[in-house]
Amino acid sequence: MYQGETASKLGHLDVLKSDHVKRLIEEFESLKANDSNVDDLSTWNTVEHKASPFKLIYCVDGSIASLIGLGPIKKELAFVKTALFVLDESSLDTIDKKYPHPLQMKKLMENSANLHATVFPLKNIRLKDNSLYDSVRRIIFDSFNDPSQDGHIYETYKWLIYKKWDSQKNNLSPAFQCPHLSCLRQIEGLPYNTDRSTCPHCSGEILSTDIIGFHMEMNEFAAPDSLATSYMLLHETISLFSAIRYFWENDKVQLNHILFIKDGPLSLRSQYSKLVPNIRAFLKFSKDQNYPVYLIGQEKTGAFDEFFQTIEKHIEPKELNQKFSSYKVLTHKYIRESVQCAPFRENEYGLKTNYGEKVLVKVDSKTAIVLNIPPYEYKTNLDDDYMNYPQANDLIGVERIIEGLHSLVTVKYKNALLPIVLANGVASLSSYPSASVLKLFAFDRLNIK
Repeated sequence: MYQGETASKLGHLDVLKSDHVKRLIEEFESLKANDSNVDDLSTWNTVEHKASPFKLIYCVDGSIASLIGLGPIKKELAFVKTALFVLDESSLDTIDKKYPHPLQMKKLMENSANLHATVFPLKNIRLKDNSLYDSVRRIIFDSFNDPSQDGHIYETYKWLIYKKWDSQKNNLSPAFQCPHLSCLRQIEGLPYNTDRSTCPHCSGEILSTDIIGFHMEMNEFAAPDSLATSYMLLHETISLFSAIRYFWENDKVQLNHILFIKDGPLSLRSQYSKLVPNIRAFLKFSKDQNYPVYLIGQEKTGAFDEFFQTIEKHIEPKELNQKFSSYKVLTHKYIRESVQCAPFRENEYGLKTNYGEKVLVKVDSKTAIVLNIPPYEYKTNLDDDYMNYPQANDLIGVERIIEGLHSLVTVKYKNALLPIVLANGVASLSSYPSASVLKLFAFDRLNIK
């Protein structure tokens, strides 16, 4: 089909006239409910509804707004906003979860969110005396050092890349690619706690935020929208860990009473996944020190949510008066065969990208959610029985987390958890009016034509 050519409106007639197609359709049969991909119910575990074991809930979310200016030369910007929201679990008793009043929601959100905002030039805009490429590198470094965050985000970033929770070691950062386009050679890592350095190959300036690899997602003259999305996802992760770090360094005992929630999967893709081994290492370290971190991510869309919605009607609880939840931890083999419908692969699912495993939870008769919960230790194909990994006892606090989920459910949206709804309300940059206001601010007040 040529560009601009539309599909034929009568093209389906040839398909309907085909004897081969008719014959195949006649031979097809629909699977019955008991033949479809419905799990053996014995593989599901149950947890009774109890009072939530958590006193505080931290939840993080973010949003982006990409803007294109008018004029002969197309100029593009992307605004990013993230919000770390804290909620006292006892305050949920004052909320009507079926029909939460906007004023109740506003009262909960007042003085409860830590906000961060930044803006990236994507095309035909740059910082003075910098290329667009170097402008983005500089903005990332400066944004991590956002004064409104009192240095917490940047210090948490360094806490993760240098594994500062283990005070007995002065670790190098992960290895990374030199950001200078004339070099791009591999650097083994920056010395412990380094903020700035020089490339050992080209002597160009290296910023600590170059380690994570944002420069690998753009060229000298332009950056894609995906760079802003990547920044948002990484900043969400570091924001959540800034709260974890605070309690780890000041009052570890309180971690036993806090649930940390991320909107979306517990994973980092592509070059950003170099942070995943360090996150896994900390979560294992905290458990070994008897101060486990209770952390979840919720996937509200995507393949796992679509899969769960096709089978959840067969899973208990099915009645409103049933006071328990059902859950199933998905093994990597199950994910390959039942969710992805893919053949076995040598590299197991999420080997380099995930720091959480998939758990399907039927919270009550109307709420079915996909959670990510970190494992104590990630198994590979070098470990025994890794095909059946993970099991419930491999995940950090899985039943303790599920115990109190019913108190977080709201019917404001389908399969919604109230902390995520609130965090989204704080972080959201909606298409209207937010985007329109930002466009006026950026392109009119700043005289960007």
